[in-house]
Amino acid sequence: MNWNELSKTQQWLFILLMAAVVPFAPEFIFLADLGGIELVFGFLFLYYKPYFTWFINKVTWLKKQLNFIGITFQQSALMQPKIFLTQGAFYTVALLLTSSVLFASIFWLPAMLINTTLT
Repeated sequence: MNWNELSKTQQWLFILLMAAVVPFAPEFIFLADLGGIELVFGFLFLYYKPYFTWFINKVTWLKKQLNFIGITFQQSALMQPKIFLTQGAFYTVALLLTSSVLFASIFWLPAMLINTTLT
């Protein structure tokens, strides 16, 4: 692909990309002059491959963590209907008696922890 074969939008995108990269890697100017766009994009990919790999690893780690949290939550004692109804009833009574979400939560959390350790 030749520079003249690119559309104006592609040319401007390439110029903007080069303007963003050149302060950190000035050797790309020389590569663009000698080898053209293909060489520059190839070396850009090689230059930033460790960052791409790091980003992909972080996304994979985040997906695994979210999956683990979801599975753990689904298998927890709180998701069993008997325990969920007991906790919901306890929280509702605490909310009616205290008329405060904060106080009801203070009473709810220890009961939830005790209930999950007993099951």
